[in-house]
Amino acid sequence: MIADTRASALAWRPQPVHVANRVHRAAAAFDVCLLSGVKSGRSGALPEIHRQVGSVGAAENKELIRNMFAELSKGNGEAFLGSMADDVRFNLIGTTKYSGTFNGKQELISKLLAPLSAQLEGGISITPENFIADGEYVAMQARGTSKTKDGKSYNNTYCQVFRIVDGKVKELTEYLDTELVTSAFGK
Repeated sequence: MIADTRASALAWRPQPVHVANRVHRAAAAFDVCLLSGVKSGRSGALPEIHRQVGSVGAAENKELIRNMFAELSKGNGEAFLGSMADDVRFNLIGTTKYSGTFNGKQELISKLLAPLSAQLEGGISITPENFIADGEYVAMQARGTSKTKDGKSYNNTYCQVFRIVDGKVKELTEYLDTELVTSAFGK
């Protein structure tokens, strides 16, 4: 029954622009992250997901995100940020000291990336594991490894949902273990 419900949510094709629809699209993409490793005994439950992946632009959008993180793994933060629109909207879920919505690259850098980097020893290594794309949306599962400057391990898991417009990341919502963020960095 759960597989049927999630498959139905994933089969739903969102309509553009509505704020309520953005929430549904993010929730559907999050379900994709949860389901990516699950096999269903019911025929037709997961094949519907795979049919949607072939949408126009999905392959190019998936490659953009793959390249962003490939460059970031080489230490090329400029290429990572260069893949984002100047007015990018970055949503970090939860109630941690880093949670919130950051509007534009400058706010993202000054209120999230710089303060977070200041607490990490040598940055963070993010390893993408799965990509799922549908039109202008790409969902990515990833693992991160790092240490805080006071020696605590910070090894989080992520589901990031990207919205790509005109070849740039316009919106990103990041789901992660918020309890681990608080444990590693405080409130």
